[in-house]
Amino acid sequence: MTPQTQITAPRDDDDLAQYARLAHQSFAIDFDDLDVLRVHGTVRLAVSGSRVLGGVTALPVRQFFGGTELPACCLSTVCVAADQRGRGVARRLVEQAVREQRESGAVVSSLWTPSMGVYRRWGWEIAGTTSTYGFPMDFFVRDALRRGALRDFAVTELMDPTEHPLHRRLAADGWNGPVDRPAWWWKWKYPQADPDSQLFALAGADGGTHALVGYTRKNEAPWGHALEVTDYWAADPAAVDLANAFIGSHRSQAVAVRFRHGVLPDPATLLWGSDQYSGSHQHWHPWMLRLLDPRGALVRRSWPEHAFGRLDLRIVHPDTSEEDLLVTVEAGSADVVTGGTGRLRIPVTLLASWYSGALSTDRLLRRSAADDATREDRRLLVAMSAGSRAWLPDLF
Repeated sequence: MTPQTQITAPRDDDDLAQYARLAHQSFAIDFDDLDVLRVHGTVRLAVSGSRVLGGVTALPVRQFFGGTELPACCLSTVCVAADQRGRGVARRLVEQAVREQRESGAVVSSLWTPSMGVYRRWGWEIAGTTSTYGFPMDFFVRDALRRGALRDFAVTELMDPTEHPLHRRLAADGWNGPVDRPAWWWKWKYPQADPDSQLFALAGADGGTHALVGYTRKNEAPWGHALEVTDYWAADPAAVDLANAFIGSHRSQAVAVRFRHGVLPDPATLLWGSDQYSGSHQHWHPWMLRLLDPRGALVRRSWPEHAFGRLDLRIVHPDTSEEDLLVTVEAGSADVVTGGTGRLRIPVTLLASWYSGALSTDRLLRRSAADDATREDRRLLVAMSAGSRAWLPDLF
């Protein structure tokens, strides 16, 4: 008799080793993050007897939406053995992980995936797109020289990075999606044991930190290496010059510069200061968002001060269940109570895409077939979505 499949926490180190092998087989990458994920995340496995059939990791974090930190859950490393796919194992894993995170207070959940249709059926929707950008080293040297940015500036390598106030300020400023990275996140991405992964703080003449630049190195043929930028945060145009000058200072050995997917928002704001386009970019798969608690997600984030009015919503969930909410918005916040007539019928997946800033109000209403939307509904939804753009610069 075949043992029944159960969803459980890892029972021992062998379970985790099997999960790591499945992750490697599923994604064709070395999976060396287990020590971090099992300490700071919640790992759930599908097991049958002594065999691990699949796994998922939920990372409890906080994400910025509308300038406010929301309790969130990032799903990572969802994988199932090849002979077990199509049997509902992944769905059971994901639903168990999400249920636990929702019960712990998470109101939104994010993930990266090329399998949009699968996760859409489970309640997620596209929340943003991203690209990998590549530039020749001359791009940075030329622009830095032209602007006179190769002046004296202080560079400090952050050997033991923790939360950084500049990152928190810039991540919250006008973006929907960035993770408010806890100390362990920085140590995970920039481990001291990896000499090729480095993070630098750049200070200007006033002594204050104006930019953060992180990178790793990738060998290039026939010689030299490429800088693969993993973090690029600049407080203002002068700080962009500062960061570019620092990247350009690596020109003796670095022959190219690549920005890992997500590091720059789409389209890359870095291009605005350049006279001539000399780079390349390649689209990567999107990130997706699920509103685990629509009421909580609407109430807990900040909204533009000029947005005011009332929405009479009927939220439609993937299982076809419905939830009526009366949303009153004023003075930068929303009050949401259960009830109303449900005049404005919107699938929760499309609401999530609008919530992130990826979907405009017109497209939200058109795709929802919300024919009963009034002029005041449109005005309020447009006002609520103003001022913030979708961007998830964090890989997990």
